[in-house]
Amino acid sequence: MGELTRRSVLWATIALAVQLGPPLKAQLSERAQVELPDSTMILSRRIERPLSDGQMIVMTRSWEVRFARSGQGIAVEGRQIQVDVDAPAKLSELAQIERNRSTDGLFPILLSSDGEIVGAGMINEESEISRAAEVAAKLIEQSSKSDQEKRTALYYLNALQAAGSSVVEALPADLFYPVPGEKRDLRKISLPDGHVGEIELIRTSQLAPGHEWMGSSQRKVVTKVAGTSQESLETWTMRPQ
Repeated sequence: MGELTRRSVLWATIALAVQLGPPLKAQLSERAQVELPDSTMILSRRIERPLSDGQMIVMTRSWEVRFARSGQGIAVEGRQIQVDVDAPAKLSELAQIERNRSTDGLFPILLSSDGEIVGAGMINEESEISRAAEVAAKLIEQSSKSDQEKRTALYYLNALQAAGSSVVEALPADLFYPVPGEKRDLRKISLPDGHVGEIELIRTSQLAPGHEWMGSSQRKVVTKVAGTSQESLETWTMRPQ
């Protein structure tokens, strides 16, 4: 196995560990009842994920959201209003499928009285992009491409699927009402070839000026393996419509 292919496999393994690992969760301050936005807000999530060949996958989704008291908690209603996907040309068809995918099933999101997420709606786990990627993977395996070309094509497919992973899984519990400041979490990951990878998660949150709710929250994931390092970035923002 060539060096580029070997590293691609290692990166794919460590990326999966990040996706499946426990979320980085801030300690919530003791608040009896948080302040709610009194107008419609725009919630956005941007993911920037590098590929081993230097290219990038950048995905942005935006939702129109509204907050309301509901019993002892808070209900966040919303609908998706925008999707942008910037991916390598060889993934253009799958990127278009991702642009057409709705995440409206995520809502309503339920919060406790102190602003912590305690429940969310469901998004179909067998999304169109997952089904399309499975078909594409079979076509790649059955094609006349060389083994190296097949591994490269499958790597791109896996990278796009990872970038478009379930929004539900990615919701930090304190997304809407974080404790401001920076928090770090360092993890060691054992890899199949005997290497030990390192993942550092750096979460930085800021409140909206003069309010208790999130203005922006950024999570940087720094992965180090086999003498190389990569960074991916997830940024959440919320602003008035």
